Amino acid sequence: MEDVSESDNNVETSIIHLPDDCLSFIFQRLDSVADHDSFGLTCHRWLNIQNISRRSLQFQCSFSVLNPSSLSQTNPDVSSHHLHRLLTRFQWLEHLSLSGCTVLNDSSLDSLRASLSLKCVNLSYCPLVSDFGIKALSQACLQLESVKISNCKSITGVGFSGCSPTLGYVDADSCQLEPKGITGIISGGGIEFLNISGNGW
Repeated sequence: MEDVSESDNNVETSIIHLPDDCLSFIFQRLDSVADHDSFGLTCHRWLNIQNISRRSLQFQCSFSVLNPSSLSQTNPDVSSHHLHRLLTRFQWLEHLSLSGCTVLNDSSLDSLRASLSLKCVNLSYCPLVSDFGIKALSQACLQLESVKISNCKSITGVGFSGCSPTLGYVDADSCQLEPKGITGIISGGGIEFLNISGNGW
């Protein structure tokens, strides 16, 4: 007869043997930013879990908008290539800030088609984004709740036409909105807040 205690000792018990969903649950319960950052340094598998679990991403170029004195400093800008690679890596993002990314254009926003879970996008101070980019964004991200496009002078608003009913917040301060564009923004039926100040009417 086999000794039960001996067979129990042969069972491997280590955190490495936990399934990915358990590790993801552990990652989400970590308290500090340092712990979140350290988690992905453990091994490639844990880095992948960290990437999948990331819900928010803000690029360095966004900080120049928050701090005008940093505009004189050279901040790395986000190109279409960078954005595509990052969105492939972080597939479950809900919040994305690209504010102040001056080389970001309409074709760059095609990469957002891979991020179906996006809810909040900040494109403020992105001068090369136009209605074509907004159309790509609003058609790809059907859970979109909030869009900031302040100081995007190439946006008239018509790109929002046929947007998702989940879209409830649009900050379009100092854009070039037209009446047809405002109709496009409210076409989804969910708008609760619309800032159109500074549009020069």
